[in-house]
This record gives sequence, structure tokens and C-alpha cells, in this order.
Amino acid sequence: MRAKRIPILLLMLTVIGYYTPVSGQDIDQRLTSLKPFLYNKWIGELKSPGGDVVSVATRTFEALPDGRVIKLTKKNEGKESWGEGFFYWDDISKRIAYFFIESNGVFLKGFVSAEENIITIEGIMTWPEQKDPNVKQSYDFKNSFEFTSDGKMIDRWYMNAFGPWRPGHVIEFNAKDQN
Repeated sequence: MRAKRIPILLLMLTVIGYYTPVSGQDIDQRLTSLKPFLYNKWIGELKSPGGDVVSVATRTFEALPDGRVIKLTKKNEGKESWGEGFFYWDDISKRIAYFFIESNGVFLKGFVSAEENIITIEGIMTWPEQKDPNVKQSYDFKNSFEFTSDGKMIDRWYMNAFGPWRPGHVIEFNAKDQN
């Protein structure tokens, strides 16, 4: 009986090992510009224009097992919102693409560029329904992430939902080891 358990146990360990992401795993070469996001839990405070903390923002980025997709998970404690998104290589446009959907049905799609210590996502954000006639239901956005020498990630948001481009939030994230 014991002899039958060993092969089953080895098979289970192999399957678990195959599907468990390893923090040092290789990612698709075309996604290497996104490496600064990986292997940390990023925590920051989303503040109102007056400086009050609206919510604690958490972002995690993980390479999926084959390294061809990077998954982003977003939580905003205090606002009870969350979302998931994916970065992947779009072979037709020959650049990194991005798709993200939030718990309220808002979705974002766009493309990524990287220059030195800044990763930028530019695309379109769409609400499931138009609630305010003064705000576009679908509009352009630009979200940049600057990685500083002291280990922080500065998230800056811009959009044209109200007409001309205007800045939105700025969140300073600190890295916490996921392990």
C-alpha cells in the first residue's frame, strides 16, 4: 500500500511545483520592461485633494506560470473596490498590451511603454453606463509608474473624462516582499 502512495505523492508534488509561481521565474523576453513591478506587494495611500487618506491601495503583480502574462491585482481598502488585469505581448501591434476590469464593471485597455525608470500605460477607460452627462462614458487615460532609487513606485494618473487632459491621483507606493 505504501509503495502506491509514493508515486501519487510525487505526481502531486510535480503538478503543484509546475503551477506554483516562483519569484525568480523567467518571463517572456518581450515583457522584461515590466520586471520592476514583479515580486513585491505595493502598498500606498490614496489621498483626497485635501490630503486626507481615502483608502489604502494595494497592487500586486505576478508572472503567470509560463511567463507570457503578468497579472495585476488591485485592492482599495476603504473604498471596497478591487480589480484584476493582465499585461501581455500583442503580436499584431508588436507591443505590450494591457486589459483591466474593476469590480464596478469599469474596464481599461491600452498599451505599455517603458523609458528608463518609468512604465506608462496609455489607453481607453470605459464605464458600464453613463451616470453623469458632464463626464464621458469612455475616455483616454495615461497612467505612469515611476520607480525611485529609494525603492518606491509613484503612480500618476491623467485623463480627459471632463474634456481637456487633467491630472488625477498620485499614489506613493512602498514595496513589501510577497514572500
